[in-house]
Amino acid sequence: MSRLGRVARVLKSKTKEFVKAAAKSLYQTTTALVALIVSDNILQFTKSPYYTFSLLLIGVPTGIVLFYSHDKTWGVEFKKLFNQTAAWVLGTIAIVLLGIPEKLLGLFTATLSTSNAMVVIAVFLLMLVPATVFNMADIFKESDKPTAERTNKQNSGNSQRESSFNNSSSSGSRERLRAILQKPYVRIPLILVILLYVGFVIVLIFIAISSLYVLGTLIGISTLQLLTGAISAGSAVASATAAILIWRGNVRARNRVLIDRVLGPVYSEIRHIRELLDSWKSKANEIAVSTPFLKQVPSDWLYYTLDEKLRNELDGFQGIVSELVGQRDLCRNVASDILIKTASTVFDVHKVSIVYLWRSHSWVEGQTHGENGSMPVWQLIVASSPLWAPSGYYVHLLQIVDFDGQHQFSLPILNQNKERINLNEFEKFWNLATNLASQDTTIVSFRQLLDQAIAESSRLERQLNSEIKRLQ
Repeated sequence: MSRLGRVARVLKSKTKEFVKAAAKSLYQTTTALVALIVSDNILQFTKSPYYTFSLLLIGVPTGIVLFYSHDKTWGVEFKKLFNQTAAWVLGTIAIVLLGIPEKLLGLFTATLSTSNAMVVIAVFLLMLVPATVFNMADIFKESDKPTAERTNKQNSGNSQRESSFNNSSSSGSRERLRAILQKPYVRIPLILVILLYVGFVIVLIFIAISSLYVLGTLIGISTLQLLTGAISAGSAVASATAAILIWRGNVRARNRVLIDRVLGPVYSEIRHIRELLDSWKSKANEIAVSTPFLKQVPSDWLYYTLDEKLRNELDGFQGIVSELVGQRDLCRNVASDILIKTASTVFDVHKVSIVYLWRSHSWVEGQTHGENGSMPVWQLIVASSPLWAPSGYYVHLLQIVDFDGQHQFSLPILNQNKERINLNEFEKFWNLATNLASQDTTIVSFRQLLDQAIAESSRLERQLNSEIKRLQ
């Protein structure tokens, strides 16, 4: 008896859902019919003297409500309704722009006749049939959960029992359902319900066919063909638009991955290298330069989606940097020999081992060393000023050392008041060293390669930046 009551409750629930779906279908169809009537008469209404006043009367309050609904609980539903209405308004604007004749369907003309009423009924039935079928399909879209499972979730206080029931609920539910369907008092009503549903669907199909025939007879086959053609064209345009949007979304997603994994890191590395090369010349900062990402990026398949010309340029730039780093040690040896030779010639010091420029924040007269010192080898290679020092420090002393005889020669460049002294002797030394370096083919080729690397890095930086902006 309890199982029969359970079946009765299920049938009662499905009946309520069917009534609800029928009411929803009737509402949707009526709304669509009203919208169709308005669309069919929209051109005539735009010529009415009340058109502008009605537009303002509806648009201004709607805009105010829309503005103040963003933080309200009902704001989401209102925005949804507003978007649906806006879509319909765009459709009516398209009707105006396309110049579709007024009263194409002839719904509710000034003189209401039998033909008008039959057209309205035919259109109403044509819209009601699919709406009813779709809403009825929603009833069976999700099956109810087994009663035993719901009872267990509501009443069970034992977690172990609930866990074991959940593990066996799937097989148990199928067994219970099979046992219920095998009962004669369940099987026969169920078969009758299925037959009733199939018959209802068949009746709806015949109603749709007859309504379509009546509509074509009343408004003319040519008008019906024009209407169906417009609907088909709209569907094709919508499908094409959706396909284009999906394609653009996929392209943008791939472009974002390409930027994050290839173009962005390459741009950052090239810009960093360009800044380091600029500091080589402007501040004589001998900082190590390398291209680790450019060496490993060919292992990423996205790298080969770039233009072949751009890939060749990146490979060429990597080769320039590698050659520049390789020539640096050779140039240091050559420049060191030039400095030693020049110091021995200018200051008449034999057996020169090293030439130092000392930098200090403060010093005293007669001081023979400083806080930090180094040979101005890199300054000579890149042809930058040997007297440049970080903020707060000053190059104040030139020192020549002979490690064999421990002989030292010191030439003060600044006095204790940070005023230039012995400027002629120092300029004579540095000008001679610069001239010798300018005549050495190793240093000259290194300078040319450095200028080429700076120019190429700047050009690639601009090119990659424009490519990233294009793909974004």
